Amino acid sequence: MADLNVNSIGDASGGNTATINSFTPTVSNMAGRNRIINGNFDIWQRGTSFSGISYTADRWYQTWNGAGTTRATSYQNSDQSLWGDFSRFARVANTAAPTGQTFNKFVQRIEYVTTLADKTITVSFKAKSSSASTLSVTLEQNFGSGGSTAVTVDPSFSEVLTSDWVDYSFTVTLPSISGKTVGSSHYLELTFNLPLNSTFEIDIAQVQLEAGSVATPFEHRHYGTELQLCQRYTHVWSSYGQSYRWVGSGFTYSGGASIQYRFPVIMRASPTATFSEQNKWIADYYSGNSTSTGINISYGTNEQCRINATCSPPVNYPFMLANNGDAGTRTIIFSAEL
Repeated sequence: MADLNVNSIGDASGGNTATINSFTPTVSNMAGRNRIINGNFDIWQRGTSFSGISYTADRWYQTWNGAGTTRATSYQNSDQSLWGDFSRFARVANTAAPTGQTFNKFVQRIEYVTTLADKTITVSFKAKSSSASTLSVTLEQNFGSGGSTAVTVDPSFSEVLTSDWVDYSFTVTLPSISGKTVGSSHYLELTFNLPLNSTFEIDIAQVQLEAGSVATPFEHRHYGTELQLCQRYTHVWSSYGQSYRWVGSGFTYSGGASIQYRFPVIMRASPTATFSEQNKWIADYYSGNSTSTGINISYGTNEQCRINATCSPPVNYPFMLANNGDAGTRTIIFSAEL
């Protein structure tokens, strides 16, 4: 029989927490408590600056209404005084005042409406603004396609931001979903409600949503782990400005060429694909190459797909699909977002 050897096991302040080698397991050092993905704004697969209604930093979506909205959401990593705590954050700005706005949102959809339903949760984040701007936060239980009507949760959180970084948090109990119909692609949505019909520049960092009534220290995950979590929803292939960068290999046929492409992680669902330019791809075979006039995917699953280029290569040749030799970065965005 093996022995269990420890320096000490003690009860902490009359509770049930054991101390081993001066380490006390607590909620604040437990992994996996933050339900937000990319809350530290480390991952920006699609780019580092966005002006339209779109995804921005991975898992973060911006949307609004009203005429004349001029948005600039961007990656920030310039404040060296923050290093050691956090050095990356998202800057969301209206550079021109729109009119007729009734919503202006920066959101993340957390997969599964069942997430912490009927439980007390705490949301925490850091924020600042170049001028006094009011920021509020709401949540929504969305039951997906074919599901029950969405339920909005208003924690009555609204703060006027200052020019200094401030830690904010609030606690709220999410409703039970008992008796609700859960459809497909359901989620819990966290929404930062931005100022309406005005200009502003708001910085947001270290967003965390966790079970319980206490805001614990932000959970830092390894960059590789965070990237894999993001790739469940979006995977971006990029040429990174290089000419003739290969995507993969396959065989040619009459009128085109195809490769089988496997995603780095299993995605949430069979994704759609967006190619940066249709005519900037080539089938590169041993005696030459053929430029595509169109490119798409087919036979997709959440693990892999076939990429097809319409071109005129010799038939039954092995080839490599690549971007052409023009300057510029080519991308393929595979999206399985909610």
